[in-house]
Parts: sequence; C-alpha cells; structure tokens
Amino acid sequence: LPNYVDPNNRYNYVFNALQKQNTTQVTARIDYAFSDSTRAYLRLAQDDGQVNQARGLWWNSSDYELPTTVNNPQLGRSASVNLTSVLSPTVTNEFIFSFSKLKLDNIHADESKISLAGLGINNYQGFYGPQSPFAPIQIYSWGQGLGNLWDPSDQHNIFAYNSSLQFADNFTKVLNTHAVKVGFSVEKGNKFQNFQNGANTAITLGSGWIPGTTGNDFGDLLVGRPAQVDSGTALNPGNFVAWSLDGYLQDAWKIKKNFTLEYGVRLSKWTNNEESRGLGAVFIPERYNPNAGTFLDADKKYVNGVAYAALGQVPKGLVSNRPLFVMPRVNFAWDISGTGDTVLRGGAGLFYNRPMGNAEYDVIRIPPNGYATSIDAYAGADLGPVGLTYNTVRLVNPVARLGRSNVDSINPNSIDYPRTANTSLSLARRLPWQNVLEVGYVGTFGRHLLNRRQFNIVPEGRLLTGTLGNANLSDPVQRAALSSDAINTLRPFPALGNVRWWEYNAVSNYHSLQATLSRQTGRRFQYFIAYTFSKALGSIFPNGEYDDMDPYQPRQRSYGTLRYDRTHILNLSYNYAIPDAVLGGVLNSWQISRISTFASGVPFSLGFSGDINSDSAENAWYGTPDHIGYRIQNVVGGASTIMPVFTCDPRKGVSGNKVGDKILNVSCISIPTFPNTGNLTTPYYIRMPTRMNHDITLFKNFAMGEKSSRKLQFRVGLFNILNQAVPGVNEGGDVDLTLQTVCNVRVNGVPNGAGGTADNVCDPTKGYTLSDNTKANFGKIILKRGHRVVEFALKLYF
Repeated sequence: LPNYVDPNNRYNYVFNALQKQNTTQVTARIDYAFSDSTRAYLRLAQDDGQVNQARGLWWNSSDYELPTTVNNPQLGRSASVNLTSVLSPTVTNEFIFSFSKLKLDNIHADESKISLAGLGINNYQGFYGPQSPFAPIQIYSWGQGLGNLWDPSDQHNIFAYNSSLQFADNFTKVLNTHAVKVGFSVEKGNKFQNFQNGANTAITLGSGWIPGTTGNDFGDLLVGRPAQVDSGTALNPGNFVAWSLDGYLQDAWKIKKNFTLEYGVRLSKWTNNEESRGLGAVFIPERYNPNAGTFLDADKKYVNGVAYAALGQVPKGLVSNRPLFVMPRVNFAWDISGTGDTVLRGGAGLFYNRPMGNAEYDVIRIPPNGYATSIDAYAGADLGPVGLTYNTVRLVNPVARLGRSNVDSINPNSIDYPRTANTSLSLARRLPWQNVLEVGYVGTFGRHLLNRRQFNIVPEGRLLTGTLGNANLSDPVQRAALSSDAINTLRPFPALGNVRWWEYNAVSNYHSLQATLSRQTGRRFQYFIAYTFSKALGSIFPNGEYDDMDPYQPRQRSYGTLRYDRTHILNLSYNYAIPDAVLGGVLNSWQISRISTFASGVPFSLGFSGDINSDSAENAWYGTPDHIGYRIQNVVGGASTIMPVFTCDPRKGVSGNKVGDKILNVSCISIPTFPNTGNLTTPYYIRMPTRMNHDITLFKNFAMGEKSSRKLQFRVGLFNILNQAVPGVNEGGDVDLTLQTVCNVRVNGVPNGAGGTADNVCDPTKGYTLSDNTKANFGKIILKRGHRVVEFALKLYF
C-alpha cells in the first residue's frame, strides 16, 4: 500500500494466462474373423490428461489468480466388443458390449500456500470446528463488484468417478422395399463423488448496505466488516446408480423410386438416479410441522419437512418412477424431378434425456449428510454492540442458527425429464457449374427442461403494509432496514432458510433459416458456404441450470434471448489443389484449405450493481427480497431486479472497436425513481461486437518410395491469420458494463423489525446516482482477446 492508481480510473488487475491441458491418448484394436460372415473386434482406449487451473475449479471460479493452482487429473478408460454377423443376404445382427470409467480429481498443487498449517493459523476454524484443512480463500465482492477471490475446494480432493456398463443388440432385415431395424440396450450408470460445502468458510463483502461500512468492499475486508459469513461441514461422498432400458423399431421404406420414408419409435424406461448408501432425502411440504423447529429431534439430524430414504420414509429413488418415454420420429426425402436436381427433405422427432446429475447429487448436502450456516451483518447485531466482525464470528453458535440452514431438493411433484422436439424442412437444387443450393428451416423446442426455483419465499408485496415487530412497513426506509431474521418469520417454512427446488419447468425455442451453397465435386477446387439466420429464446439461466427462475413472474423476468443466440452466422470454406506445374515445382501438389467465420456478437443484458441491487432495496420496492434479476450471460453484464430506464438506444452515439473506445452510451441509461422500474428485460438487442476469424492450412504429401504406399505429410496451419482480437468472447471483464449505484441519503437508528435498530440504511425515496467510475467508463472496451497461432505438423502414413 498505497495501491497503484490508474490515470484513466480503470481497474488495475488483469489475468489472462494459458493453462496446461496435456493429454496422452492410447488406443488399441484387435480384429478377428470367425468366418466370412462373422467378424468381431475389441477396442481398448485410455485418455490420461491434466488441466492446471490457476483460478479454481471447473468454471474458473476466482477473478484473481489463486495462491496455488488446482490440478485436475482426468483419467478415462474404456473397452468395447463388437460382434457382427451376416446371417443371410438380407439379415444382419450386431452385438455390442462396452464398459467405460472416468476419474476426475481436483487437488491443489501446493497445499502449504493455502493450508491452515502452512499459514501458521492451525487454531482457525469455522462455525462447526475443524472441517477443512484450508484457510477461507472465499472472498466475494458483492457490494462494488471488485472481483472475487474464490477457491471452493474445501477438501484435499474434490472428485467425481463415473462408470458405465452397456449391452446392446441391433437386428436389421431387408424386406422388399423396406429396411427394418430393431434393437435394444441395457445400461447401468454409476457415479461416486463428493462436493464442496464451504467448510473453509466464505466471506461476503457488501459495502454500502451494511452497518459500520467503510464505503469500500476491500476497505471492509481490511477492517473486518463482512456483510455475510458462511460456513459448512465436510461432506460424505454419495454413490448414485441408474439403469436405462431402451428399445427401438424403425423402417426405411422406399415407397417410390424418388421417395423414401423413414419412421420409427424409441421406447425408454429409466430408473431414478438412486443414492445407494442411504443418503437420499427429499423435502415434502406436507411433512412440514409449523409447530416444530428446524429439526425434529434433539440431535439435530432430521430436518422438518424432509423425508429420508434411510428411515424408509421414501424409496431410494425419492420420487415416483418416471413413465415409459415414447419417442417417435419421421423423415422423408423426395426427389421431385426424379433426376436428382431438386430434392425436398424434412423430418421431426421427439427426444428425452436425463438431467445433469447435480439435480440428484445435491442430497448429500441435506442434514445430517451436511450442514451449513450463514449469518449476515444485520443478524450479527445479536453478537454485541459492534455486530458482525472477524472477532465476533467466533461467537456464532451454528447449532442455534441451524434454523437458517438451506435445503436443496428435487421437487417431489415434478417428475418430468427434459424433452426436445426437432423439426426441419429443406429444399435442395442443383445449379450450373456443379453447384448445389439448399435452403431450409430448422427448429428445436425444449420443454420440461431442468431449472431451480426458490420455494420458501415471502409473498410478493407482503412487506408493503402493516407492521413487523417494531417496524412500520408502510415506511420504505423501515422496509429497507428489516433484519433477515425478522423477514424469515413471514416465509411459509420459517424454521428453514432457502428451500430450492430442482424441477422441470424451463423451456427453449430455436428457429433458424439455413442456406448452403456448395461445390464438392470439382477436381481441384471445392467450396462450401453456409449462412444461418436464427433466434434462440427461452428460460434465462446465465450459469446454466444452477441459477434460479423467478418464483413470481417467470415469463416476465426469466424468459428472453438465450446466451448462445447468434442472429447471423456465415461460414466460408474451400479446398484447392495447386496444379503440378506451378512456380517451377515449388508449390506443385500442395493443397490449401481455408475457413472463414463471421458471427454476431455475444448477447448480454444490463443491470445495476451497488446500493440499489440489494435485498434491502428490493424489500422497499417490491415488499419481498426474493425476486431474481434478469441476466443473459453469467460473466457479461449485470443482473438486478430493479432495472435501468433507457431514455435512448445505448448502442448509438458511440463508435470504435479499439481498447478505450466505447460500445455503449451511458447517457441513455438512468436510474428509476422509487418505486418504479425499467423494463424487466432489456428492450434493446445489445451484443458484443461482431466477430470474424480466418484460418488457413497448407499441406503436401511426399511419397516414400515409388511403389510404396507409405507417405509423409507436411502441414502448416495458420489460425486467426489476420491476428484479430475481440472483446467479450468468454469473459465479462473485457468491456466495462458495471452500472454502479450509490445511495444519495442514509439514515441511522431505523427500526429493523427484530426489536432493534439499524444504522447506515439507504433511504430509497431519496434516489440513487451512478458512480463517477460508471459515468466515465461504462461501455468502454478494456481488453481484447485473440492472437495468431501457427502450427507445424508431420504425419506418417504406412
């Protein structure tokens, strides 16, 4: 200290390092012919790799480089046997057996840099005593968005071991103009894994809305003023088993010489993903006893409202078995002219799939499998006159606060599985000079997709009138000052904290017009041009299924442009074989391949951060703290429930694509006056700049001997040949999209609904202003990513 001061008022930390992803692949195959009509092969494979992650677990959790990397060894092994018999000229049978196993580990490279022993603080412990060997490297800047130092790994190894065993058989019979195929498969899937659970303690910083704040997140960190502290226990691993039985029947029927119809159906019966060690549990609202506390027993093992498989209260599958899934599909091809010059193709199909596993794996966090407790600065008033500080964290009684334990559970009344319907219709026409033009429509529609939703919510508007403890709810300032403990008394399950459902209510809708022009039969020159105009809409989850859907207005607040939407995509590719007599043999027999891509930029939404983006402000605005902010991208743009007001199109009035230029105009954005809000979804189609990329590959084959089939291929690849860099491809910090808000007026001594008072409470009726940093730098390009890569390769054919 003092820290570096940037003359342009910018942030002073950038991290963009390459991470090693070394992999060794070994494959072996043995073929054996029992006879001319019966053949078999055995294939063995192993992939042994490791990813060294400088910023934490899978999703690069930390905004800053961690003291030590998290090494992610990945060992995959598989074996498969295939036996194919031609029983007659019209009958073929194929039998398949396969087994695979994937081991994923996450281990710190140097534990001494983050361990309690290595740092000389062996006596430190969270709320539950010694639960983790590591220091609390989980520091979240939620007040000002200054970045998170976040290492979720709270144990020596966070692991997941997956295996799959499968038997399958396919039988094919050609009968006149029909090719009938029938088959079945039986698969057993197994997963053995643990989870992180905040056992190393997490510290949330929230300057601006907590008592005793310095007004700066990192200032609060230095003086020991956390906005919230979370602590949990180490988790026991779970063992999950699921069976999948599938059968299908399909027919390819050549009705006429120029018309073929393919139709069929797949039938699937899938068991629930069961935890086999007795850790399964599910929250059932009807089991909740309003006259009991958080736990139903003195040992605090069994949560009020939760049914346990180990006690025989529910089966190991936890919920009702899924029904038989029926998946029909149909396709056709019609040669309209009968000469192959004009062909109409179309098809449709219905598909089901299992959800990603964490929907079931979260049961290992439900007590008594695991415990977690949270305390915020306002609830910390019970810790003494100074409230929640580093010194008073040790006074937290986790047993007394277990009433604030969260429950993540599958919804017992939602037993669907994700379903997708695919449709397509295209017309292909042969053109002069060996060209083929094809234009078509492709649509994909997802229903019953996996989502999360808060269930233990305060009814919308409940805090707008009446009284709560010593607080007059008609006063917006007193609503903003409410203690979380007081608010929790109004929830339907007040003895619990968050109750989050895993359920199947999300949707997606994809429409596209696709056109291709190709010349693939030329002797020396072939090309392929593809253009797609599309729109992807659906339930908004910037972090995949892990984020919550708004529990009150899912259609208005949690539906819109999806993060993978790209309005325009144009791909150009060609392959050219240079004639033998070019430039005196220097370039003869070389081949050149090129791929160029042009695509619309990444879509994102805008929301506020800072004082207006807080539970206290939401209490004042909506009478509940449980709305979910609209956000398209997890790391691009912000999310808030009180939305900006757009006075003009922020994409206009700015220009340039260099670092320091702006892509958005902050003068078009204003803060709504209390109790108003802007559009719940961003009214403009805001994206990062359009991207384009050009790759070229040159290669030549050198014969090794006049009569030998051996040859040596030399290849040169130039990727991103124009050395272009663009912002906002996968990272959110490339463009300053922070709409930091600052409260205009603060009040002390405000009733908090729990019998006490709160200081430093923002008066929402007096409004908010954008910070000076936001006014100067919002919309500014901070960083551009991308560089040319040149690759040389030799390949021996023998």
